[in-house]
Amino acid sequence: MPEQILLINLQGVGNNLLMSPMLELLRRRRPGARLLLLVYNPLVCSLWQGCPYLDEVVALTGRSLLKMARVLWELRKRRFEISITAFPANDYKFNLLAWLIGAKLRISHRYPAKRWRSLSFLQNSKVPLDLSSHDVQQNIRLLRALGIEPGSDKPRLKLWLQEQERRQAREFLRGAGLESHLLVGIHPGSSRLHRMKYKRWGADKFARLAREIAGEYGAKILLLGGEDEEPLKRCVVDALAPGEGVVVPKLPLKVTAALIGACSLFVSNDSGLMHVAASMGVPTVAVFGPTDEKRTAPWGERHRVVAKNLACRPCWPLKEVGRRKGCQYPARVCLSELSAQEVFRVIRQMDISWKRVDGKSPWVA
Repeated sequence: MPEQILLINLQGVGNNLLMSPMLELLRRRRPGARLLLLVYNPLVCSLWQGCPYLDEVVALTGRSLLKMARVLWELRKRRFEISITAFPANDYKFNLLAWLIGAKLRISHRYPAKRWRSLSFLQNSKVPLDLSSHDVQQNIRLLRALGIEPGSDKPRLKLWLQEQERRQAREFLRGAGLESHLLVGIHPGSSRLHRMKYKRWGADKFARLAREIAGEYGAKILLLGGEDEEPLKRCVVDALAPGEGVVVPKLPLKVTAALIGACSLFVSNDSGLMHVAASMGVPTVAVFGPTDEKRTAPWGERHRVVAKNLACRPCWPLKEVGRRKGCQYPARVCLSELSAQEVFRVIRQMDISWKRVDGKSPWVA
């Protein structure tokens, strides 16, 4: 019977994408193992469709408590040899879950903060954090517990699109009259969970930036995000001239990814869609406030982070993973004092291959 390895990642889209290089390395070094990924909800399940590294993906939620308990029981009956809890997971729920499933070797990180309250002792193999590393590298470091060291190749984020998703993106662009234009994607929102709304740069500043981009490059602006972010997207579009911007409605996650892939540039807060853009190879400019760019900057060399150089930021540093302090400034100066002109200056300095959507884009054609 093949070795069974359970991967646990109950975070959102962005954190799951940051795990993809680790999965690729694990599959390469354990080609005969059966790899199962436990995620939080069915939306994240869709992210992994077509992934060649995984044998199975299971969602924990979207069910009643009784059905969730049954999922855990079914996983426990499989008698996994190994479980690996992806970064970040400095919370009692992650550690308790790994213990309940009962793999013989339970791998996680050794976090500096709240060790007892997080029930970290329920994991029996803990890898130290590297306080200078990105989340991608933190996940890869977990494999050291299995004797697996990273190779010399630069890890890449991966996202697998199907033809149906590309076709839906083509149809949207055609219906919006955008099939022959330069496109720039903007995501003015972020998750609202766990105080993440405090990562958001002002929608009015995104609007000023969008006007600058549209005026300088003649690009059409795609406003992306979830249903709860509609007011933010509308604020940006309303500041543009008629026809310069389009609010993209709620679409399946990978159709949104295909649309982002058609863009020449993507601008956003520190968000899941930021990591989607990096996975699609789109040059990305990310606005950072309280979060730590050493941890979650868009992964890759083509991207840029714009942040204020303040002594108080980041106020959610890597060494504090698992607890988030409140801002000492009510106005959150790290974001309120960052101007649209500062971000636009960075964009103008980038080497961007501006492309028109002409039916030959590698992502939507």
